[in-house]
Amino acid sequence: MSTNRIRVTASLFSLALALGSLGGCGLWAVKDQQDAMLADMAARQAANEIKQREQMKHSFQQSYDAQESAYAMMRSKLELYESKYQDWLGSATPAQKKTNAFASVTKVHDELKGHVDALEADHGGLQQWYEQSKQKPTSDDLMKLSQSYGSYGQKQQLYYSSYVDLDTRTMTISAHK
Repeated sequence: MSTNRIRVTASLFSLALALGSLGGCGLWAVKDQQDAMLADMAARQAANEIKQREQMKHSFQQSYDAQESAYAMMRSKLELYESKYQDWLGSATPAQKKTNAFASVTKVHDELKGHVDALEADHGGLQQWYEQSKQKPTSDDLMKLSQSYGSYGQKQQLYYSSYVDLDTRTMTISAHK
């Protein structure tokens, strides 16, 4: 081969090597860019998950606070009627205590009081569950909370109506001395 040809071949070979290494750098740059994009997406997803957990935690706490407040208000009404009943029971005369109406009222009261006490015990269990769940609540936990308080509200309303009826019956007995 001629010297010129050797120089051209060597130049072409050097150029090919240079272009090859530039292409390799380009591939590495694309891979680095893809890795950076994937890392960015993973970081955004992690941040969104944290944000969603915090929102769920906040919603869970707000729901509990609102429903617990309504529960406590109704419980105080039931306690008021229970106190009123106990006052009436303490002031009943011996003649009133011997009537069938008195026996009927005390039986209804005792059953009602048992239901209220059972509801209160169940509520205590829900409060314990809430304390255990409040740091990492799920949407299922939020649903359970709403359903439980919905059930409590219905029962409390029923018990409240029963206490109102019981109060009316005690006033009727008290009217007959």
